[in-house]
Amino acid sequence: SEKITSEPIIKKGDINGDNKVDNMDLIFLCQFLIKDISFDELQVKASDLTGDGMIDVADCAILKQHIMGDSVLSK
Repeated sequence: SEKITSEPIIKKGDINGDNKVDNMDLIFLCQFLIKDISFDELQVKASDLTGDGMIDVADCAILKQHIMGDSVLSK
C-alpha cells in the first residue's frame, strides 16, 4: 500500500515553530536577515510573508505590523 505523507502545516509568521506569532519570530527573522542564523525549509516558508519567494525587509515589516496588532497575516 502507498504511504500517505502530509505536508506539515505552515503558519505564516511562526518562524520558531511555537504555534504563536510574536516577538521571538521577529527576532529570528532579523537574525536571519543579518545572516546570524540560517533557516530550514519550513522556516523559509513561514518567513515569506509577502509571498514573493524572497525573505527580506518587507517580510520583516509585515511581521512587525502583525505583532503590533494589525491583522495583515491571513491565518
